[in-house]
Amino acid sequence: MKDKKQKVSSYDKELVSQKIDLIHKLDSIFAGKKDNKGKLILTESILDFIYNSKHHSQIHELLSYMEYADDSDSKEVLDALMNAWNLFPHKSLGGISPKEMSDGYVSTKSIRAQSISKIHSENELYFEAMSAMEKGNHKRGYECIKKAVVVDPGSMRSRELFTSISRAIGDVPAYMSSTHIGYDLVKKKYKEWPKELEWGYIENRPYLKSILHMADILILDGHGKEGSSLYKDILRMCPNDNMGVRYMLAGYYAGLDPLEVEDMWRDANKNQTWSRMEKMVEEQEKIHKFLPEKTKKVLGF
Repeated sequence: MKDKKQKVSSYDKELVSQKIDLIHKLDSIFAGKKDNKGKLILTESILDFIYNSKHHSQIHELLSYMEYADDSDSKEVLDALMNAWNLFPHKSLGGISPKEMSDGYVSTKSIRAQSISKIHSENELYFEAMSAMEKGNHKRGYECIKKAVVVDPGSMRSRELFTSISRAIGDVPAYMSSTHIGYDLVKKKYKEWPKELEWGYIENRPYLKSILHMADILILDGHGKEGSSLYKDILRMCPNDNMGVRYMLAGYYAGLDPLEVEDMWRDANKNQTWSRMEKMVEEQEKIHKFLPEKTKKVLGF
């Protein structure tokens, strides 16, 4: 039984690692690319399409994204989209991926069967939390990542994931406290902001997200000038704006708080209609000129 648990745990971690690499690849392929409606192509939208697909024939619809990528990379794009279809969960398959189904693994059962008290590695706890959240087991994910930040208080990735999960489950005190701790870790590493902190490098993402969390909290606490300044810092360091910070900043100038902008984001993602948010950015940019030149070039402003 022990060998079986170790085998499944290893499988889960390898699967999560492959998914992270693939997200990185998709981010790179579609960075700055727009569909025929002028909407930016986001990895999150691709994965949402995969999850909500109802039949395997819809893979042909997924492959239509190829027309928006560079022609010279057609094989790379095809491989990335096919792998995404195979590795990421489908609602129609009960929330698991075709690969998990074909391999005969149902990792959630194995994850839940293993007592958190017996896991002592930050690395294992982090991947357990990632897997649990992906399967919709928020309680399990929260318990794992809560222990991870105790095991390794200096882990930026675990700290940011704890912050995000706390926010997702509505644990406001934990979210507020963790945001400040995470931002302190960011400032410990960066005494001054670097010229670039690109999203394409996975190790940068927890830092960018932690700065974003801090900006949100500052604005929610009434410190709009400081919070909006952090939004601008993120855009300057990461001009491709993979996190949609331009929407947060435009929302701030339009008199909306971060939670209201998030509601707009969810509606746009659900309806796959971004015109309202893009219009808000265009209107506020004309007034406040907040977008860096590199960002405007990427977005086609």
